[in-house]
Amino acid sequence: MSGKTDGSNTGSQTSNRVGKESSAKRRRMSTAGTSRYRIGLDLHQQGDLTGARSVYCDVLEKNPNHADAWHMLGVALHEVGVHDAAADCLEQAVTIRPRHADQLEHLGLVYRDLGRRHDAALALELALTLKPDHIPARNSLGTIYLESNEPQRAEEQFRQVLMHDPNNVVALSKLPRAEG
Repeated sequence: MSGKTDGSNTGSQTSNRVGKESSAKRRRMSTAGTSRYRIGLDLHQQGDLTGARSVYCDVLEKNPNHADAWHMLGVALHEVGVHDAAADCLEQAVTIRPRHADQLEHLGLVYRDLGRRHDAALALELALTLKPDHIPARNSLGTIYLESNEPQRAEEQFRQVLMHDPNNVVALSKLPRAEG
């Protein structure tokens, strides 16, 4: 083969160039989205939930598949008591990234507050399948079992928490109720 171009590869060369440009553009957008997302996290941690929600929405407008933005938007909505919208956001996050224990734990909390204990238990059990030492998920599952009149299952959850964290206040305070 000679180094001479006869023009027959123009389409693939253009396609490769466009593909590279698209990849570079996606990386820039992703980096910008990540920076913007971190601003949202900072606002959230400072207690500015309105500002955080606005930033998360801005990130999602530019990148609707940003699982972390969906997740934290759901958490922020849950914190202000907008549970239906919180569930929608967290479900979207789980759809995008189904194997994330924290997302599933938060979804379980929202379902619990919506009175959907069975769905809450399923979400929390899945979170624990992914991350067995997830203490908040295990405490929440134990609490749901208590509320569902399943004290033996609740006791099992709280005892597992105490195996990992013997001074866990939640498990220590709820275990006596589970033991009956």
